Amino acid sequence: MGTEKRQQDEVAMIGLALLQQCAPQVAPVTMAAIVQAESGGWPWTIDVNDLPDGSMRFNDQQAAVTAAVRYIRMGYKVDMGIAQIDSENLSWLGLSVTNVFNPCANLQAAQRILVGAYHQAGANGPESLDGAFQAYNSGNTSGDGHYARVVYHQAGVIVPTIPGGQLAPWATRPVGGVEGVEKEGGTSAAPIRPVIMMPPKSWQPLAKGEDFSVVAKMNHADKQSITSIWTPAMQ
Repeated sequence: MGTEKRQQDEVAMIGLALLQQCAPQVAPVTMAAIVQAESGGWPWTIDVNDLPDGSMRFNDQQAAVTAAVRYIRMGYKVDMGIAQIDSENLSWLGLSVTNVFNPCANLQAAQRILVGAYHQAGANGPESLDGAFQAYNSGNTSGDGHYARVVYHQAGVIVPTIPGGQLAPWATRPVGGVEGVEKEGGTSAAPIRPVIMMPPKSWQPLAKGEDFSVVAKMNHADKQSITSIWTPAMQ
């Protein structure tokens, strides 16, 4: 497969598939939040640092490359591509201004930066994410709390994921379509039984403090009371 055709296929991929293929060392929810904060998922985005209205989107890769090269030659730092890789990082990442706009190459570079930032922040599970996000954006694990809050907001997460956890088995099955699913500890779930609505004990009005009427008047022919008529059969 030619390089141009491969890049076209990557642009056409659903974002989640692209994340899983190109940045597998980072949880998709985490990398997706960074991309949303950086470019909104548009691969031909640049942000010219220290330039008013420096964030720009282009219709295609070539237009983005041309603009980025122009601003870099003018002495500006430019963040580029789907995860906004800084032009000053291109050399050590082995990228050029052209291929940094390739979505997969850009995400691979973002993964490399974020994994390094995560270790810089202590690599201690979710509590290291805040510092990792700050380091991804600024190179330092503190001092850029606003950026970290923006990334968390893009993920829409209030309660974080269980570190090292896996999706519980029930979530991979049709809801209500499996019988005998076991709960934690191997205890089978209670069988599903229909709810039976029983008729009332009596139509008579209740006296104060009664849950149901227990006294019924007998007619002159000593016939059955309304209460006895509506008394349900013994279970």
